Amino acid sequence: MTTSQSNKLVKADRQNAASAAPSAESGSWKSLPAALRVSRSPSLDTFKDLTDDQRAQHRMQIGVRAEAILSQFWRDEATSDAVRALEIEGWMDVLELTTHAEIRAAWAEYQRSGPRGRSGALYRPDPGAIHRIIIKSRQRERMKQQRQAPEPTDKPKERVTPERAAEIRAEAGFPPLPGYQGFKPKRFGNHT
Repeated sequence: MTTSQSNKLVKADRQNAASAAPSAESGSWKSLPAALRVSRSPSLDTFKDLTDDQRAQHRMQIGVRAEAILSQFWRDEATSDAVRALEIEGWMDVLELTTHAEIRAAWAEYQRSGPRGRSGALYRPDPGAIHRIIIKSRQRERMKQQRQAPEPTDKPKERVTPERAAEIRAEAGFPPLPGYQGFKPKRFGNHT
């Protein structure tokens, strides 16, 4: 495939994307399920339940956000549109199973604590760096929820007495055990 052919394909993809791109007037951001718009971690089922149109919108919004993130960093102007489109597609693939709020929070965290060069300039992120921040955030949230979960209120089980054990054995049709007096831990050594 020649460069002009790949540029035509990219241009066609962008035109298709532009026609499907969300706009504030159309309310297409709101057409996504609420689980994708909130800050809590969605379940994998949330993404499986998306229609093809919703999935395309979700990926497009991730692509727009990735383009906004990458536009803050130096880019060689000689890079072809096809290469840029592939780069954005990679971001969409990696971050597809995350919410927009998670991506936004992860980008803010990356800006605060991401790797920097000697001059203090922030290194250009890759989608894996943002995804790692999201996963760590989900783990912290899960741990916090587990710590806040109420303790079970079940009262401790009562121990079965030797008499009750004999009754249970008799009810089940087993013969009584001769000389059974309940559980006694075995002792080692010379204990009297």
